[in-house]
Amino acid sequence: MSHAHFFMAGKKMLFVLVFFVAAAGPLAVALAARPTPQRALQKTARLEIQTSGKEKLFFARILVDPGQPVNAVGATIQFPPGQTEALEIDKKNSFCEFFPEEAIDNRNGLVRIGCGRPFPGIDRKAIVAEIVFKKKKSGTVGLRLGEDSVVLANDGYGTDVLVRAGD
Repeated sequence: MSHAHFFMAGKKMLFVLVFFVAAAGPLAVALAARPTPQRALQKTARLEIQTSGKEKLFFARILVDPGQPVNAVGATIQFPPGQTEALEIDKKNSFCEFFPEEAIDNRNGLVRIGCGRPFPGIDRKAIVAEIVFKKKKSGTVGLRLGEDSVVLANDGYGTDVLVRAGD
């Protein structure tokens, strides 16, 4: 490599270094100016199940009413496996943009949904998912939310803000 070629390569390297240093200053200021997230202090979120349909097929709509910005929900729905079976988890009307967990376990009577939406999340009542069930027997079918269900605040810490019985 000639001396002139080495010098030009050095100038390019110097330019790249100056560019990154110049860009890093405003980036550092922008990051420093961001407010420090505050951990959610109150449990305000509620999950509920609304059902519709009376015949063989019925639908369970899982709703979240957050009361503050949230961006992730983990819901376990329990049902009597001798009376009904889950056929499908319908996500088309969900507030969630990604679903890392979707599971139907008809043997144990469980549906598990884990989903989220990036910042800023949501702060109003919204649909998590809708589940299609098929009755095996006539009569009323009891559905309930599992104790391991969670609603995570958009507070930078993922604080569980789901109100449970006894909270």
